Amino acid sequence: MIKQLDQQAVEDYLRTIYELAKTERPVSTSRLAAAHQVQPSSVTQMMKRLYEQELVHYTKHHGVTLTAAGRMRALEMLRRHRLVELYLVNELGFGWDEVHDEADRLEHVISEALAERIAAVLGRPDFDPHGQPIPSKDGVMVSLETRPLTALVEGRRATVAWIGDDSNGELLGYLADLGIKPGTELSVMARAPFDGPLTIQISEEQKIVGQKAAATVFIQEQKGD
Repeated sequence: MIKQLDQQAVEDYLRTIYELAKTERPVSTSRLAAAHQVQPSSVTQMMKRLYEQELVHYTKHHGVTLTAAGRMRALEMLRRHRLVELYLVNELGFGWDEVHDEADRLEHVISEALAERIAAVLGRPDFDPHGQPIPSKDGVMVSLETRPLTALVEGRRATVAWIGDDSNGELLGYLADLGIKPGTELSVMARAPFDGPLTIQISEEQKIVGQKAAATVFIQEQKGD
């Protein structure tokens, strides 16, 4: 049991490093400590273990990056996580705001064979319920050119591509209540001053969405507007 828990910790750290590396590279141990809610000394010990297993490049005080092997391991966990989320929503009727924690647990225990079977049942999807890309078995993902809803110029139309914070059930419920999900077409009608909320239009309705929530919504601007 202890060995299994250690393995889960390794996998969790690799996935976190992969995600944080999108905005910071190398990833600092302080950011990892904040993400895992542990002391920096605990992160340092884990990085030494991952370095010994040739899963990361790590130099004290200079942060950490994934090796090729570490990146593939992280993508494998990301694939399992997002496939499980989609399966729970599509096949078992879970809400998109309920599946993150379930997938966090299940991603560590399902086999690659089961992950492949789930992918086949779902039609080998490219995206999870939150619009985030699902890596293929070979670690390939669809690449989208997106930007936050907060950057959309007033009057321009866009389509919601993905939600940045898929672990926040309260946020996802709030966005769903507003009608904001991947595939939703919308436009920004007005912005309140001093980082106030946005007025957006979805179909014939106008909704108010806060700046913080809007910053987690990533959109693709529609061509020809």
